[in-house]
This record gives sequence, C-alpha cells and structure tokens, in this order.
Amino acid sequence: MVGMRGVLTAWLVALAFGCATAAMADDAKKLVSPANVDEIRALLAKGAEVDAKGSWGQAALILAAGRGHLDIVQALLDRGADVNAKDASGKTALMHVSAPILLHTALDDPHQRLDVVRAMLAKGADVNAKDNEGGMTVLMWALGSWAAEVVQELLAQGADVNARDNEGRTVLMWALADGRHGVVQALLAKGADVNAKANDGQTALMVASSHEQGFGLLDHPNIVPALLAQGADVNAKDRTGQTALMHASYSGHLDIVRALLAKGASVNAKDNDGRTALLVVASKPPADQGPSAEFAMARAAGAAAGAEEFLGPVVQALLAKGADVNDKDSNGETALMWASRFGHLGVVQVLLAKGADVNAKMGNGRTALMVASSNAFDWIYHLEHLDQRLDVVQALLAKGADVNAKDNDGATALMLASSSGLLDVVQALLAKGAD
Repeated sequence: MVGMRGVLTAWLVALAFGCATAAMADDAKKLVSPANVDEIRALLAKGAEVDAKGSWGQAALILAAGRGHLDIVQALLDRGADVNAKDASGKTALMHVSAPILLHTALDDPHQRLDVVRAMLAKGADVNAKDNEGGMTVLMWALGSWAAEVVQELLAQGADVNARDNEGRTVLMWALADGRHGVVQALLAKGADVNAKANDGQTALMVASSHEQGFGLLDHPNIVPALLAQGADVNAKDRTGQTALMHASYSGHLDIVRALLAKGASVNAKDNDGRTALLVVASKPPADQGPSAEFAMARAAGAAAGAEEFLGPVVQALLAKGADVNDKDSNGETALMWASRFGHLGVVQVLLAKGADVNAKMGNGRTALMVASSNAFDWIYHLEHLDQRLDVVQALLAKGADVNAKDNDGATALMLASSSGLLDVVQALLAKGAD
C-alpha cells in the first residue's frame, strides 16, 4: 500500500492541477480519519498545502468537517486552514457539518457535530455565508437536517434569522418545512419577520397553512397560533391573490382554518381567479387530495370517504363564518359547480343543504347538473374512474335541478351525458323526464 505521506503528497499535487482521480479521492477519505491525526499534523508541518482543493472544490477542512472529525478539523485550523473556503457549489465546511445528510456526507461521529461547529465558529467561520446554488445560509441548511442543537448554536452566534435565499424564502419559512414548534419559537424569539414575503408573495403563515409543509405536518396546528400571536397578517395575499385561509382550506387543515377565521381571516376574499376559500376547496381535483397528514393516513387505511371526510368539515366551517354559497369565480362557476365536476359528493350535499342555487349558470350557460353529466375534462383532472358521478347527479336532481336546461350552445345534460358515454347518468336523467 502506498505510504501515508505518499498518498497525501500525490493527492495534494493532483489537487493543485485539478486532476484528482476517484482512487485518490478514496485514499484522501481514508486519510481523513481520527487514527491519522498525528500523521496529518506531521505532513502539514512539512509543508503540505492545507487549503489545496480538488476539481470539485473540496478542501481537507470541508472533508473533515463533513465527517465530524473534530481532531482533524482542529489540526487543520491550527495550521491556518481557511475556515470560510467554499467548494464548487459555494458551500463552506460549516454548511457541511450542519447538514451532512442533505449534503450527502456521513458523520463518523454525530456526537462531535456541535463541537466541530463551535471550533469553526471560534476561528471566524461566517455564520451567514450563502452557497452559490440557491443562496441558502448555514442556518437554512441546519434547519433542513433537523440539527436542533446546531441551530441553537448558530442563533447564539448571530445567524441572521431574516436572511433570504434566492427565491426570497426566509429562515422562518425553511423552518416551517420541518414543522418543529420549538425551532419556530426560537426563531420568533430572535425577531424573525412573520410578514416577510418570498418572491412568490408567500408569507410564513401561508407556508404553515399549506399542503407544502413537509415533514412536520402534525405540529402545524400549534405553529399557526404562534405565528398569529406574533402579528402575522391573516389576510395577506401571495402573487396569485391567495390567502393563508385559502391555502389551509385547500389542504383540508380544519384546525388551521378555524384558527385563521378566529383571527379575522376574510372568508369571502378572492384570489386572482375570483375564487374565495370556499371555491378553492370545491375546485380541488381528486388527483390532488393530499398530502395533508390526516388525509394521507386515511387514504393509506383505505377510507372510502377519502378527501370528503376532511373537505366537508372545512366547507361547513367556512359557511358558518359567512362564506357566500352562491359566489362565482371569474368564469362564473359556483362552488356547487366545481364540487359537482370533481365528484365531491359530501361537499355537494353540504352546499345544497346551505342553499346553493342548483340551477345557477356559469358564463357558457352550463349548470351544475350539466357539469356533472359530462366527462369532457376528465383527462385533464384524471377523473376517468370517478365513482361518485352518478351520486352527485342524483343529489342535484333531488334538489330540483332543471333536467332540460340548455347551455349557450343549446346542449342539455342528457346530450352531454350521451356524448360522454355515461350510460348510468343517461338513465338517471331519462328517469327524471329529460327530453
């Protein structure tokens, strides 16, 4: 086997020319192990270049920090290693030790992670450095890897809680992807801006209320009240005009919907498409009925009710707070029409019970019955196997839907059902006197 000094020398020469091979990389990783600390110190003392980098830009300090080797990190720092050196993607050694899993490194000793972080901070590691790819800071990387102890240390050392990545997302928004109440509280205590907006206009409250929350969904009902207590704007809108209430409603998070309504969320506010929270719920395609934690568990358990079990109560909560059951979006569609199109039987029943106009018409003259009797858009919304279509049609008919109403082109529900090949719907319409 090549001697330890020979391997390191060959590695450093190859690094200097940017032509390190995979075999050399493997040898270098073997060198960066606690058993070789004394040998590494000796080689460094003989003039080995401490900050030499490979073609991928990783210096020895980044390699050692990423594996959590405190002794080697200390030895390299003592010899003047650049604590803020970056690899090819702009990530520092501090980022690598703060998020080893996310950066595809593996800590040989996870218990030394915090000690390595402290050692580098003591040598002037930039706690607010950003990488070159997404503009993410050390704190953002640490949050993403659930490194709570590292997060606390970074905050204590002055990490900017209001730093933003290239998409304008704040540290608080990144923390919400984890969903841990304690971390969010720590950021709030340090002055995190609850009303900062990302480039897409979303606030932390919207992130916490949406279905894009990540792994900590079950704790978000506790997080939302914490954001509201800090003055989060309950009626702020993103670039699509949507509010936190719309995001929570779409996701079926009943507890969050209730919390937002209790804080004065406008139940009839409209987004850029003219949709209220009620319309947003009703227009949720069956193919996108998650991934709220509750619905995911119900679906995994084979719950027949599916999303209805969660969307129905949300609809009821919105209506109880004054949502206009007959409001129309920019295309003239009501919540009943949307729910009928997507086969949301439970939602249709709630809307009808609350006085939804069963014969209202949209811009093209179609009614909820016509929408439910056609499969023209099934390929778009993946409704090819919509089981509750007939039940929706029958519910509408039972409430007095005009079976012979015509749209602007003169088409009736029977014509639409016939052209769609929906035999069971055709039979139901004929039984009700369709011409």
